[in-house]
Amino acid sequence: MTYPDQYGQRPNPYRQRPPSPPRRTALGVALAFLAVAMIAFGVTAFAWPGFLVAGGDSASGCARPSGDDPRPYAEAIADCLEAGNSAVLTALTCGGNAETRDLIGTADRIGGAELTALSVSGSEARAVIEVERDDDRATIQAVLAKDGNRWCWKRIDAADAGGVPASPTNPESSVGAPPDDATGVLDRFLDAVNARDPDGAMELVCPTDSRLRLRVTEVTNLGAELELDPADASGGEGFVNVDVRGTVGGKRASGGVSARQADGRWCVSGFTPTWI
Repeated sequence: MTYPDQYGQRPNPYRQRPPSPPRRTALGVALAFLAVAMIAFGVTAFAWPGFLVAGGDSASGCARPSGDDPRPYAEAIADCLEAGNSAVLTALTCGGNAETRDLIGTADRIGGAELTALSVSGSEARAVIEVERDDDRATIQAVLAKDGNRWCWKRIDAADAGGVPASPTNPESSVGAPPDDATGVLDRFLDAVNARDPDGAMELVCPTDSRLRLRVTEVTNLGAELELDPADASGGEGFVNVDVRGTVGGKRASGGVSARQADGRWCVSGFTPTWI
């Protein structure tokens, strides 16, 4: 007698089951969301690069303003100088002379800045700002220009410790070679700098601009070969700014040197070479 195979009817417990569909883990969802966000950020940065600096540093008050009132722009310059935020400062400029570029380039060395006065004449505004840099205090005039429905930082003009010097309505009305007597003072100043004679150079500096000694000493210690570029000069009545070219410490240098009239004579009021 034969018996049916009892075990042939039982299911095989070792038979493989079909694989389960992969589960979407929380980590995977997060990574996918992050990838989409990064793509959106990249597209926005490419289409509107200004948004990267427009916000600024709200904690310090350094931010790029909007509107046609010059005061928020003047306050933003002072706030961003104090915060050392060169990115927003650059976004606030429209051109800028050598002094402006030098100040922005050393914004991280500024210990404090305060807006003390603001005057507006038509499409130009002048902000008087007290700046402390490298333990030395100086007064500058940040000149703002109306640009459509906003304002921008156009340049820096000198200001002495006694306040804002009288200036013409259009300080850049004369462009070209500066007056001969101003050129003579600037030439002698650069001759002393090139000869590594800081004391001789400082004898030609305006009494209220003694803060220049730090820069003069730095340049003379490194050794310089600088000369005026009178073809690129700007100024007005009683003030002139001339570009300089050459080398400092064996490196290519450029920038500006300025002079103004004080007590009937010309004296050096600014010296801002930069080198790479």
